[in-house]
This record gives sequence, structure tokens and C-alpha cells, in this order.
Amino acid sequence: MLSYRLPVPPSCPVTLFVVIGAVPSIVTLVALSIVGQRGQIPVAVLVGFVAFAAVVALAFWGFGAGRVWIDRSGLRASAASYRIAVGSQEIVTAGARRLSSLQEVQLHRRTNGIGLPGYRVGWYSVSVQGTRHAAFLLVTGTPILLVPLTDGKLILLSCPAEQAHAAVALLSSTERSATA
Repeated sequence: MLSYRLPVPPSCPVTLFVVIGAVPSIVTLVALSIVGQRGQIPVAVLVGFVAFAAVVALAFWGFGAGRVWIDRSGLRASAASYRIAVGSQEIVTAGARRLSSLQEVQLHRRTNGIGLPGYRVGWYSVSVQGTRHAAFLLVTGTPILLVPLTDGKLILLSCPAEQAHAAVALLSSTERSATA
């Protein structure tokens, strides 16, 4: 069995803080302008603080560290509220391979997921060698494992460089163990 964690890149919390800090700041300014006329400025500040805390908490909850498990029975991956589990019979073992970067796959659109510089998790529409697929991505860096499924979908997972070869070998052996 192979199991590893994928940490959230340091750039993601910084990007989130800058981007989502604007929304609560605007809420605070609006609240101040509305209730400030009645002399209730502390209430407006409290509303702004609660809005800011709620947005930050929800955003960071969505950026939980990823976790991947690969064994002879299949593959499981999860990060925050995104999860996938496939049995060995669903994996096209001959197609499992290591990619040097996400540039080898053309991303078309995020259908349900999170996409920030250095961090992509969820369902995306991708093309590989000119063929479009639905794909589950849990990508925080390189190298990347490309795992094709029998239903035409793909799974793309980051993997520590020292474990990438072992992961591909394990994925390639799942068919033999499932049919044995």
C-alpha cells in the first residue's frame, strides 16, 4: 500500500486572504455607512468581523491537505470536500503513467472544484492527446500521475517524486491482483 499527503502550497492561503479579504471589507464599509448614521458603529464593526471570519473559515476549510491511498484493491484520494474512490477493476492499468507537469494535459474548464496557482482540486474538463475527458484533479505540484478509468474519465494526482515510480508500478499491478 502506498499512502501520502499533499500539502497546500504556501501561495494559496496568501492568495485567498488577499482575494477574500476584499468582500468582508466591503461588507464592513456598507454596514458602517448604514448603521453609522445611527451611532451604532461597534455593531457595524462586529458584522464586518463576523463576515470576514466566516469567509476565511470556509475558504481554509476547503483547502485541507490532500491525501492519497493506492493499493492492489484500487485508489482513493481526498482533499477537503472532494473525494474519489475507484476499485482496481475500474482502472485501465496499461494507461497509468507519470506526467512531468500539468502542461501535458489541456485544461478546458473547472466543472466543480477549486483552482488557484499551484493548487487544483475537483472535477475538470481536460484533453489528453486531442481527446476530451472528465477528470478528477488533486494537483499541488509535480510529478503528476495520470490514471485512466474504464468509463473514459481520468484521475490526475500529484505524487512526491520519490514515490511516483512505485505508484505507477502499483497501479499497473492492480489488474493482475483483481483478476487473480
